[in-house]
Amino acid sequence: MPTNLTPKQTKAIGLLGAGMNKTDTAQECGISRETLYQWLHQDDFNAALRDLHRRQGRLSFSRALSLVDDALATLSEIMTNPDQDPRCRVAAASKLLSFASTTFFDLDSEERLMKVEQELGLREKPKAG
Repeated sequence: MPTNLTPKQTKAIGLLGAGMNKTDTAQECGISRETLYQWLHQDDFNAALRDLHRRQGRLSFSRALSLVDDALATLSEIMTNPDQDPRCRVAAASKLLSFASTTFFDLDSEERLMKVEQELGLREKPKAG
């Protein structure tokens, strides 16, 4: 977080990052809504808020990623259980297929992007070995 933010700005960023609306954030910080809106247009304030949102997003993604194996196991269990309602089995199979195709697409896209970056000289080409 930029060090040139005031304590009230830092507090506002924390409150906004925690999901508080702008009106309540301004009130909690002892400022007007207009001041908060002015801050939202300042580069340092905006950068700090975006940085907080990025960090929160990474934490959420990491948490979700840690649960993927359990989710896949649950879907697999539902899909392969002959005692399960057929509609649930089909829904589980559909979710698994959707996950697999999205994952494949993402990996394929990442590989293609890496090749383009290498051709543009933005990424070092792997050494033949």
